[in-house]
Amino acid sequence: DLINENIDGESLLSNLEDCLEQVFKTTSIEGRTQLKHIITEYQTRWSNYNIKQKQLKQILHNVKIDRMEIDETLNEINDWIIEHRYKLNDLINNLSLRDENRKRLYQLKCFSNDINVKQTLLNTLKEKILENDRFDIIQQVLNEFQEELRIKTNSLEEFVRTQIFIEDSKQSIMEKLKFIMDRLSLCTKTDCDLDTLQSRLNKIEEYKFELENLEQEFNQSYEQYQSIIEFNLNSMIKLNYQQNFEQMHLVINNGKQTIERAILELKHLCDTWYQYEKHNKIFVSWLNQTENQLTTFITTNNDDDNDYTIDYLNQLSEDISDKDKQLKELEELESLINDYDWSRQAHNTSILRERIIVLLGQCNSQLERTQQTVNFNQQWQSLVSIIHTLFETYQQQLIEIRQEQKSLIHLDTIQNIQQSRLQCEQNMKQLETLATTGFIHSTKKESIRTQMR
Repeated sequence: DLINENIDGESLLSNLEDCLEQVFKTTSIEGRTQLKHIITEYQTRWSNYNIKQKQLKQILHNVKIDRMEIDETLNEINDWIIEHRYKLNDLINNLSLRDENRKRLYQLKCFSNDINVKQTLLNTLKEKILENDRFDIIQQVLNEFQEELRIKTNSLEEFVRTQIFIEDSKQSIMEKLKFIMDRLSLCTKTDCDLDTLQSRLNKIEEYKFELENLEQEFNQSYEQYQSIIEFNLNSMIKLNYQQNFEQMHLVINNGKQTIERAILELKHLCDTWYQYEKHNKIFVSWLNQTENQLTTFITTNNDDDNDYTIDYLNQLSEDISDKDKQLKELEELESLINDYDWSRQAHNTSILRERIIVLLGQCNSQLERTQQTVNFNQQWQSLVSIIHTLFETYQQQLIEIRQEQKSLIHLDTIQNIQQSRLQCEQNMKQLETLATTGFIHSTKKESIRTQMR
């Protein structure tokens, strides 16, 4: 009965007590002493067993507590993973401006640090548990979440870098656009000469090239925005981006149109300037040559061939009058370049017209003087011819009187001779008056007058 494995503890103690009672009754004193020693030994063993049993119970209790704590910790880790999965999805969706997205990126990196803490905790728990299927499941879930977090963190970092690049690019493009448009407003002014106008045209061509490069940068930024940024933004931020891009696109298009108009206008003005300078150069060259020719002609001309002089001056006067048409064409070209201050131009049409007026005046004055010379010569020749005729008549009358040798001369004859002499004297005085008050002084004519006197 005592070694029956199926007996309960109380029955075993009752049977043991009966057995001991019987043993005490039937055993000698020596046997009792030995039995007492055995009982004492077993009491000690029993006491040690009780202590070990209490320790084992405490260990079991501690293990139970540890298991409960482990289960609770695993549950907390699992709940943390579930919660932060939702947070992760919230953080990477409906993204905002770059500063806000940087904060989100910082939170994701904090998640990564938290995962490291959870992993350290799992490693500590693993040292306490040799085998636990749930632990392996939580470890796998944590690893999956860590990998998901890494991928999405890298994606958000790439997103933020692209977003920063796009926004910096937008800012840079707008600043460059403002600079180009400010410079362009200065280069489109037309109150300048041809060299400055050509320089401004070249500068506008450079601005056109720069604007084309800016348009390429804009298109690149917009493509990156559409491929990476647009789908992850919330609706309000997306609308803000779209409005900014539309505004930039409008500014670029307006700049291109302004530059094209400016180039066409400046090219037209340059062509007008080319035509003006070409005709102006030809006109000034002709005017200088004509002025020099007239000055030389006036200086070297004599009165021997007045007919040639009159023909030359008449032809020159006609040529000068014909040039008035070319001068009017120059004036029309000047009027097309109405922003330029023509007073700064050395050979503007006002100065050229003044020179033409002076030249025409010199030509007409010389023509009038030559005509007066012709009239003077004609009057001189007429008087000389009359004087010669009258003098010959007077001489002939005197010869006839001497040849007749008459003692009595009729009064009529005397009166006729006196009349002839008087007419010769009057004409001679008229010739002398003409010689002293004539249009030009001539030594040759003075000699003729002296001989005739």
